[in-house]
Amino acid sequence: MSVEPRSVCSPCRGTGMLTSNKGGAPHAVSCPWCDGTGRFQPGRDAQAAAGTDAAGTAAAGAHGDDQPSA
Repeated sequence: MSVEPRSVCSPCRGTGMLTSNKGGAPHAVSCPWCDGTGRFQPGRDAQAAAGTDAAGTAAAGAHGDDQPSA
């Protein structure tokens, strides 16, 4: 039995977006498992700081928060 490699992000089902209830009201957020790409990213740690991979390396353009850069 062969295993097909995953290509679509399972949590967001390939949309790149999830619904969050943080703050009390449902709102759309970028998927932390695929960083909004909709594609499965092996080794990505969604529980790590935003915009970092499992090794803690910051992704290009990542600020680690939801605030725009000044």
